[in-house]
Amino acid sequence: MSWVYRRPPDVRQRRKKVPPSTRAGGTTFNRTVNDDVDLTDDTSRVHDAARTVDEAVGVTDSITAAKTINVEITDAVGIKDATPYFLDLPGTTGHYVSTPDHVSLDITDDLELRVDVQLDSYNSAALIAKWDAPGDERSYLFTANTSRQMELGVSSDGSNNQTRTSTFTLVDGTRYHLRVHWDASASVFSFFYRIPTGEDLTSDVGWIAAGTPTGSFTSIFSSTAIVEVGTSNTGTSGFKAGERRRAIIYDGIGGTIVANFEPTDFFLGDSDTDTAVDSTGKTWTINGASSEIKARIAAKSIAAEISDDVAVTDVTSRVANANAPSLILLMFSTTLQKTKTMQSRSSKRLVSPMTLRGFTM
Repeated sequence: MSWVYRRPPDVRQRRKKVPPSTRAGGTTFNRTVNDDVDLTDDTSRVHDAARTVDEAVGVTDSITAAKTINVEITDAVGIKDATPYFLDLPGTTGHYVSTPDHVSLDITDDLELRVDVQLDSYNSAALIAKWDAPGDERSYLFTANTSRQMELGVSSDGSNNQTRTSTFTLVDGTRYHLRVHWDASASVFSFFYRIPTGEDLTSDVGWIAAGTPTGSFTSIFSSTAIVEVGTSNTGTSGFKAGERRRAIIYDGIGGTIVANFEPTDFFLGDSDTDTAVDSTGKTWTINGASSEIKARIAAKSIAAEISDDVAVTDVTSRVANANAPSLILLMFSTTLQKTKTMQSRSSKRLVSPMTLRGFTM
């Protein structure tokens, strides 16, 4: 009897062609995969878009679209795209973000406030407030007045208040960094602004002075009022439609940050009653059913460094923001060699890790 050795079929002979799939935006792409790969093409709205990629393909990190569309897959893929988030408010009563009263927010001496905003109208717009007028629990109130000029109001006893105004007039629809500080001993109100070109709100570069009026108060009342961004008087005053990108409270002029509202602490799509903890430990709560964390992404290409373990061919994904769609191109190379499933936190459905998803911004 003789034995004949037969070599098993080459794995490359077992590969098959997956028919083209047509996505949103009219994009068609082909994929070549192994028999054991179940590749799904799915376009859907991702609300809470946090994903974890299984380790079977040597991918160990997570894709956290809900923070910064931040794709950091170690070992196999290296991509990172930082995306600005903002709190979109409709400009109606009850829509704002707040944090409870705290001893660190009861600033009675020097004070500094900064905001990053883009409002449809700056007429009578509340920026940061620890101010409950009906309850005579006033401390400090940073607003734009009816002339669209920055104003800071302070109260020395919770009922009486003193307000001073900047010399600069804000333009509706323009994004600004706005800043005010109050020197208690001299009772000097100092206003500043800049049109941001990439600076962090904490940066001291590029500010333009907008007036240094003086008052007579030399201390601030320690009230029990909450801190609000987007309104005052517990959501009933100063509401204006637009984007709130950040708000910072300093204890002292250039002193310690005691509150730091950042939309990126939330998940994309977070709305009424959703909460997040800031870098100072303060818990912020979104109020109002039409308040929502959104993101705005400019069209761009991202080049990925992909190892032999993971590879995808030419994927184009449409990303819609709050108002209008913009396009983000994910340019990858070679062929999908291995894949595993990942779970979308928003839908709890198992999908392919290379499934194309539609992000609603």
